[in-house]
Amino acid sequence: MSFVPDVFICQYLCRNDRNHNQGNIKALSALYPNALGVGTAIIFPLYSGQAELILMGIIFINITFILPAFNVLMIGLGNSSNFSYKKIITDPIILAIILGIIINKTGLIIPSPIFFAIETIGSIAVPSFLAVLGATLSFYSFKELRKENINLLLLVKLIFFPLTTFVLGKYLFGLSPLEIKVTVIIASLPTGLNVFILSERYQAAQNATASVIVLSTVLSLVTIQGWNTVIEFLN
Repeated sequence: MSFVPDVFICQYLCRNDRNHNQGNIKALSALYPNALGVGTAIIFPLYSGQAELILMGIIFINITFILPAFNVLMIGLGNSSNFSYKKIITDPIILAIILGIIINKTGLIIPSPIFFAIETIGSIAVPSFLAVLGATLSFYSFKELRKENINLLLLVKLIFFPLTTFVLGKYLFGLSPLEIKVTVIIASLPTGLNVFILSERYQAAQNATASVIVLSTVLSLVTIQGWNTVIEFLN
């Protein structure tokens, strides 16, 4: 819900980038949370199963709407040689989500061996995701990452984005206390690996994206706890 105003803010911060691809990637890096890899490991222990539906809904929107829309934007700017509309539609993650929705709506019963296999894969998905993140970013030295001027992007990611989420959720949309807690914490999560994948796909702002991911992950150890304390007090 606070994604739209923050997009314009990030675009303003990246206005000096001559390459529109770099500006768009940097803007996304300040807004896209690691809801799957880090969010599931933080939200569930904090708020138990009550928050599961909210978190899954946000992950669903991010994967099926935000990322495809971003790819459409990049293709519209002349990047069809790197990616295509067909690849967006046939993305394995999107197809898996659609299949899950069909199974849910039709009441189809999955045979036990297949269900067990899916459950096993799901249990190792998040640890594998985090391992891939660490391995991918190991190609960048900390000295190299420090050269990127990303202070304002980090400020938006860790402070302004959660703040606008809280204000809009509480005073405009009238969300419940639990919904406010979960959405604010998700907004304060570090940047997701998907943004780095996009930067590699479109060959734009790789160093800046890696810097935002690394530093937002480190700083979020403090800011997540800080936001949790703030919303407990204000809510």
